[in-house]
Parts: sequence; structure tokens; C-alpha cells
Amino acid sequence: MRLKRMSFSMMLTAMFAAYLYIVVKIILFKFHSIDLHFIKHQLSQHLHSPNLIKDQLIFNANFIPFHEIMEYFKHADFHSLINFIGNIVIFIPFGILLPLIFKRMSNPLSKVLILSFTFSLGLETAQLMLAIGTFDVDDLILNTFGGVLGYGVYSLGNKKVR
Repeated sequence: MRLKRMSFSMMLTAMFAAYLYIVVKIILFKFHSIDLHFIKHQLSQHLHSPNLIKDQLIFNANFIPFHEIMEYFKHADFHSLINFIGNIVIFIPFGILLPLIFKRMSNPLSKVLILSFTFSLGLETAQLMLAIGTFDVDDLILNTFGGVLGYGVYSLGNKKVR
């Protein structure tokens, strides 16, 4: 029985690692291959020229909560809908897998909320530092909501199993 539980735990951990890889590939590289030489070049360029980061923050970043979300609803085109829904859906597995992997986690909802936000913030910061996207506070909101929604799905499923 213990071996079976350990195998299940290892499988969940492998699924979580694969999920994280897929999220990074989708959000940072838009389904393209991950080019480590490109990443090194972009990071080096931005670290040696901080004004590039400053310019991106001033001219491209969105720091106004719900600004882009409202734009999604104003335009309501296919691309906006995919972006809106995608930012939520991509983090639902995060909220499901975390409590499955860390069964004895105290206060799991707050941990999922904090870790969803932190992971999303890391992705947004990477987009900024690598100049492969724009920093958007609304992505943080939608991603975090997706993680919390995933935790809700986990909780409902966990109650039905008992």
C-alpha cells in the first residue's frame, strides 16, 4: 500500500512538473521552442541596459487593475475571449495539483492563492526581463483567480470522494 501511495505521489509530482513546463512554454514562448541562447541574450541585454526595462514598464505595461479585462469585454472578439479565458483556464490545474501533491498543507486555499499569484508574477516578470511579452496586472488577477478556481474544483471533488 505504501509503495502504491508513493508511486501515485511520484506520478502527481511528474504531472505537476510537466504542467509547469507547458505553462512556461505557452505563456513565455507562445508554443515555440525554448531557445536558451535567446533567453541568455535577452536577459544579458536587459541587465546591461536597465532603460530597456524602464521603457517597457512605462510604455507597454498595464498596472491598472481590470483595465485590460474591461477591454476584453469591450472588444469581445475571438482573440480577446481566448486571452481572457486562457489566462484563467491555464492556472486551474495549478490549484488542483498543489493540494493533491501537498496533502497535509495547512490552510490550502490561502497557499494556492499566494502560490498562484507568485507563479504568475514570476511569469510576468520573466516576460518583462526577456522582452517576450508585456507585464499586465490583469494577467496576475486572472491567473490567480484560475488557481483559486482550480482549488474550488479540487475541494468539490474531494468532498464527493469522502
